[in-house]
Amino acid sequence: MLFNKLGWLTLICWLLLIISILLLLPYGIQKWIVLPSFLKLEQEFAQKDLIRVIDAIKREVHHLEAITTTFASWDETYEFITTSNDRYIKTSFSVGSFISADIHMYHIYNNEGVLLKGEIYDTEYKKKIKVEQFSAPKLENNNIYLLKHKNFSLLGIINTQAGLMAINARPILTSQGEGPVMGTVVMGRFLTKKFFNSLSKQTKVEFSVIPLNRSTLALQNFNDALYILNDKTAIKAINTDFIEMYGIIDDIYNEPVLLTHLRIPRDIMVHGKHAAKLTSISIISSLFVISASLFLFFIKYSMDIRQNNKLIKIKVAQRTEELVQAKDEAIKANRAKGDFLANMSHELRTPMNAILGMAELCQQTELTMKQQKFVGNIHYSAKSLLHLFNSILDFSKIDAGKVELEFVDFTLDDILCPLEVLTNEQVRAKDIPLIFDIKLNLSYMIIGDKLRLRQIMLNFIQNSLKFTESGSIYLKVRLVDEVDDWVWFEFLIQDTGIGMDPETIAHIFDEFSQADTSTTRKYGGTGLGLSICKQLIELMGGEVSLDSELGKGTQVKIRMPFQLSSQENVGFFEALVGHKILIYSEDQAYAHALLNTLSRYGSRVTLVDSAEKALSFASTHDTCLIDDALPEFDIINFLTSLNLQAKLLDTILLTNNTEPKEVYTIFNLSLLTKAVYLNNFIQASKLLSTEIKSFKLSHDKLDKLFHSLHDKNILLVEDNDINQQVIIELLAGIGIATICAENGEVALSLLENSQFDAILMDIQMPVMDGIETTKVIRSNMLWQDIPIIALTASAMVGDKEKSLAIGMNDYLTKPIFPEQLYDCLERWCSHSKVNTSTKEPVNPINDKVINEGHENNDNEIQIQKDDVLDITAGLKVCAGKRHLLESMWKRFVEKHSDSGKKLQAYLSSHEYEKALALLHNLKGVSGNIGALQLYTEVTQLHTLLAQDETQLNEHDIKKVIIGLSKVCDCINKQINI
Repeated sequence: MLFNKLGWLTLICWLLLIISILLLLPYGIQKWIVLPSFLKLEQEFAQKDLIRVIDAIKREVHHLEAITTTFASWDETYEFITTSNDRYIKTSFSVGSFISADIHMYHIYNNEGVLLKGEIYDTEYKKKIKVEQFSAPKLENNNIYLLKHKNFSLLGIINTQAGLMAINARPILTSQGEGPVMGTVVMGRFLTKKFFNSLSKQTKVEFSVIPLNRSTLALQNFNDALYILNDKTAIKAINTDFIEMYGIIDDIYNEPVLLTHLRIPRDIMVHGKHAAKLTSISIISSLFVISASLFLFFIKYSMDIRQNNKLIKIKVAQRTEELVQAKDEAIKANRAKGDFLANMSHELRTPMNAILGMAELCQQTELTMKQQKFVGNIHYSAKSLLHLFNSILDFSKIDAGKVELEFVDFTLDDILCPLEVLTNEQVRAKDIPLIFDIKLNLSYMIIGDKLRLRQIMLNFIQNSLKFTESGSIYLKVRLVDEVDDWVWFEFLIQDTGIGMDPETIAHIFDEFSQADTSTTRKYGGTGLGLSICKQLIELMGGEVSLDSELGKGTQVKIRMPFQLSSQENVGFFEALVGHKILIYSEDQAYAHALLNTLSRYGSRVTLVDSAEKALSFASTHDTCLIDDALPEFDIINFLTSLNLQAKLLDTILLTNNTEPKEVYTIFNLSLLTKAVYLNNFIQASKLLSTEIKSFKLSHDKLDKLFHSLHDKNILLVEDNDINQQVIIELLAGIGIATICAENGEVALSLLENSQFDAILMDIQMPVMDGIETTKVIRSNMLWQDIPIIALTASAMVGDKEKSLAIGMNDYLTKPIFPEQLYDCLERWCSHSKVNTSTKEPVNPINDKVINEGHENNDNEIQIQKDDVLDITAGLKVCAGKRHLLESMWKRFVEKHSDSGKKLQAYLSSHEYEKALALLHNLKGVSGNIGALQLYTEVTQLHTLLAQDETQLNEHDIKKVIIGLSKVCDCINKQINI
């Protein structure tokens, strides 16, 4: 019985002990594990709330930087520093502008710290106020707000007597981000209570802010906090219900300016204590219901797995949808980019077609030698600009590896000629000669991308000219290898410029690389040209290297392969066979360069370095080249002695000047640039161009074209008047009759009533474009055999295939070059026969063919110059072709006889965009037809309307309307003379 009692007592004691332990265990877990974890979690969440609030404040301050940067990089701000234009201030810094931009202050200082303009408004924008920090009319030189470097800026918060203010200072630069720095723009925004309330809603955290300094009570509260986490953050527990969180934000002087105060409910600890109690209960309960708990756990675990799988599937579906959407957007972006490049190509090539076409027509007229050179320079420069447009379109293709090379037959002189023309102005301005030293002889032409080779050479030569102040620049070409039908050329571009150090050379071919910032400012450039050249050279199978020494100059070495053409070139290299040339120069390097270059054309060259030697050889030579670097006295003595001996010698002065010195004018001297090649040597030496086969071939071809195409009838579908005139004149030169249609609908109407051997079809036109017109033509059985040739300013890959796919026969890209146009027409029309039908044959006169004036009498137009119509000026635009000027007059009267009424109607109904378009059209046409006074009046009215329609007055409008009427009357009189 006692045992039983002791046994039960022991059992009860053990049970009580176990129960006590079980009761103490949850308490210990709650006291030392659960509650400390919740306390730490509470602090972490409070600190995150504070960081979120501080980040939100700083982020809003940074928004001010975008506004300041915009104003600081405006060209108008840049110009305001020097011009002090009040209109710029009124339009850019009105109260409305302040309110819309949410700024309260702007100050503009020049680079000496003088305040040019500035205003500060109160927080309600009701009145202007002053702030002590910005009350001085001039900033000290060491003031932090005065920025003198383009990469410096200042952003932060200051405490003013009017309240906290966000401040941003930026240097004033151009819109391209270039200097020099002209001054500083300082902008400010008051951080108001409304501002902080808005941030509180954004962050979903209730907080307050206190402007402070080291002596404020708020800063003392910070220092008295229970837990100072760091020198900018502290936390303080007030009671069981709330904790306080403090954060300090520094001003631009790195001094405390703002104390952020968060009062946060202790929800986490409340939940923590509640959780601890539940934990204790759960531990105790788990001892009795462990099996049930395990069962419930497995059920919950299974449910979680199913839920997670569901969520994963949803996320995968969302991500897949996002990827599909991103792919669609990328496709749309690429399509938009392609459309943009196509449109840009069209807009650039259309005016280039007019420039090149007019230059071609001008070259076909009688010109002096000087005029021929000027027109040739215009033609080459325009072609160079066209090549630049092509380079812009190709730039994006280089990285993608989609650049297409155009391989043609050419000679090296096809590269030398444009290099000399496109650099002669810069050579003349800097008095640094460009010298060709070409030492190679090939009996065949070479095959390669002529345009890109010229682009590469021109880029390197222009770089040398840019960085060279004295000395000379050599372009040397050598044949270094020949295997089967391939040759390797070595191009050396040598200059005596500023040179480069090894570190710069290592990165010179990197994109946007420059020698240093001072070089960029002095010489300009983007640093992109050499990178593109290197990629093009490698694309063409070549390699490029560069050697340079600082202060001594640079040498670029390019090795490039070319395939030999099947077309022989013997006639070209024997152009000067038997011609004896005497070179008088003391510069041996230059003399030997001339020897190498001229001897390749078959001439016999003799070098002399004194007047005595030159005189002794004069009688046995045909031409003497005299270096203008020789002493003036020696040149005069030599020429005088030459005249006294009455020796017949063609004398040429090698100089980069356009006119000889006055002392040389008494002698019969021709001038030749120091960059000598066959074409300019022939012109300077007065040799007849007909003696050279290469020049005679073009005349023979023109003769052949006339005989094969002179009776053909062409339909030109083109909406641009100038392009119509250019093509009509080119075709009239080989006897082709041309009818014009300004859109597809007119073309279809003409096809119904006339017969044509071919159609030249522009792609982009109003009413009905070339694509739709071609589809209609090809749907008619009677018109299916007419060749259709596309004329387009778009040079995008795939355009040709699209044109051919809808039924066009061929494709020409604007600008239209005569050779391309003639070859294309000869290809499609030389054997064509006009379809015999009941339709009437083409009547060039009745159908507005512009070759009607070729048989006009020279005296039909009265040449005069008055206030209304300057006919001489009009003839200059038309290259002296009077029939072309009359045609332009007729079109002007037909198109603009009622333009005065239209202009008045547009202005009365406030349709200013239509009025601007009408004036723009009038401005372009009136100058071309010789209506110079009307041109001036229209230009003035167009400028006024474009700037501010409120500035218009009735007098200016009437002047244009009356002037237009007078021009139409004068044209009618001239046409009827």
